[in-house]
Amino acid sequence: MSDHHPRVRCLTLVSRIGLGMGLLFVSSCTTVPDAPATQAGDNRTVAAPLDLSTDGSHQSGPWVYEYSIQQRGTRSEGYHGKLLFDGREAPEPAGLNDFYETPWGRMYWVGRPAVLFGGHGWMPKPLPSRPEGQVLADPSALVGRTFDVRVKVLTSEELGTPDRIETDPQVLAALKDFGLTQAHVQGSWFGLASTWMTLHDTKRWGHLEVRLADADPNRPLALEFRSTGGFEATTSASSNSFEGLLSPIGNRAQSQFVNLPPQTGAVRAVKCSLNPVVGDGLDLFLVCRVGKSKPRR
Repeated sequence: MSDHHPRVRCLTLVSRIGLGMGLLFVSSCTTVPDAPATQAGDNRTVAAPLDLSTDGSHQSGPWVYEYSIQQRGTRSEGYHGKLLFDGREAPEPAGLNDFYETPWGRMYWVGRPAVLFGGHGWMPKPLPSRPEGQVLADPSALVGRTFDVRVKVLTSEELGTPDRIETDPQVLAALKDFGLTQAHVQGSWFGLASTWMTLHDTKRWGHLEVRLADADPNRPLALEFRSTGGFEATTSASSNSFEGLLSPIGNRAQSQFVNLPPQTGAVRAVKCSLNPVVGDGLDLFLVCRVGKSKPRR
């Protein structure tokens, strides 16, 4: 662990770490000088160093780090890290090299590269080709909070609706994952809530709706979609699909969920593909911008 992390030296063992609690000792302690402001109040013990020479699961308090090596000994040797908090996977962040402060030091998100070799998921070291990212809120701080989410809807081609070419550099950067260099605005920065909102409604492609998903410990922040026809949602991080029944709007059997990074200022693009029984499909691109959070009512 680097020198700037808070450390505590004691004559006796730490008895317990609890969420929202300090450290409990049975005798007096001497503390190392204060940590930087970004880590103030972060009173967690230093866990044993990680052994990354072999596969293993490491636990310290509510944190678990699962590490594995694949294609060992070959030119395609790859390293995979999975980070959990309180039995659930830690939310993936918006950017590469964003990191959590953990008992083992900083754990960096290095993404899910398509190649076999190198780091995947959460790694103790950042990608050397990218700058260090943002510190992420402890997952326990997300419990009972809701985020403001605003959405812009775009298409790759002009439709028969009021139309203009997108010029926002941040929006265009988010769409690069889908190979788009130009996009047409169909709906500009409207807020989402827990009530359903119609994104598209035609006989050819069906009815598509979206809302903010209900509170779920496994999904701190997510969009929920439902459609009367075939539908697929894709982000830069994952691809999920379901085949909706051609049924009335009030009789849908299931929904599609897409996670968003629970970070203020995060931007993520979602590609929604509507697939009719006959003919070409329709792709809608939702660029989602995450605003500030507040306690859930």
